This record gives sequence, C-alpha cells and structure tokens, in this order.
Amino acid sequence: VSTMDYPILREAAARVIINLLQQPALHGILLKSSPIVPILSFIMQRAEGDDDTNDAEGGGGRTIFEYSVAAMSCACQMKQFRMNVIEESGAASLVRACMDGKVSSVEIATEVIRSFTLLTYEDGSAEALIDSHVLLALHILYRKGLVTPDSAEMIAIIVRNMSIDRKVH
Repeated sequence: VSTMDYPILREAAARVIINLLQQPALHGILLKSSPIVPILSFIMQRAEGDDDTNDAEGGGGRTIFEYSVAAMSCACQMKQFRMNVIEESGAASLVRACMDGKVSSVEIATEVIRSFTLLTYEDGSAEALIDSHVLLALHILYRKGLVTPDSAEMIAIIVRNMSIDRKVH
C-alpha cells in the first residue's frame, strides 16, 4: 500500500511542496531530484472532492484537490519550473481536472487559469498547451460560470500569447 493512498498524506505532500517551492535556493535541487509535478498530478487525480476535506482547522477546510491546484499554481509562478510543468504533464493534469468536473469554485478556476497564463510566457510552450487541450479547459470553466472579469483578462492573455506562435494558428 502506497503512503499516498491516505488522504492526509496527500494533503501533507501538497502543503510541503508549496513550502519547498517558496524557497528559491532549493529550486535547482528540486528540479534535478524531485518529481514534484508528477506527485501533484497524482494527488489531483486521486482527490475525491468533499471526501477529502480537512476540517482539522475548524470550519470546512480546503480539499486536497484545492491544495494540489494551489501547489501546481505555485510551481507555475516559479519560472524555473514552468517548462517542467509542461513536460511532466502538469498542464494536462489541470485540463483533466476541468474535464472531470473537479474545478467547481471560482477561486480554484482562477488558480487554474493563472497557471495556464503563466505557462504561456515560456518560449515553445504554446504547441504543447494546445496539445494538452488548454482551450477546451478554458471553455469548460467559462460554460460552468467560473470565469470572473479578472480571469477573463487572463484568458485573453493566454490566447494572445499562444497566437504569437505560428505553429498553433
């Protein structure tokens, strides 16, 4: 039995990853030796929503899924990790979460959109993001009513950044 079979350990792993990513001195070591993106993708895939809610802090805590999305967003905010997120199917995991209906709040949808926006700033990312069906995920979030005016601006930036690459036309 894997230790990741226990929800509390998946939540703890996501929290630890967030803390590690906030330490710039560790980025080089983490990129070389730690499968951060695959771990986050695994946690997102295994998260069951309300069954994984952490109430230990009192008053309906965040779900493990929300922690994993926040950790993936944190990785996308670190320039050194962006191509790693793309190459290790982190963007595809976020798309899958949208397709599976796991993204159900405006806050989490905004984190997903922010992640996609940051990924589009990397040279050579547009084609991989198109292949990951990012535009479908954005459409799903829009149709679910999870797009705010601020996140709509980020979507416009995504389309602009991806349209610069002739290969994605």
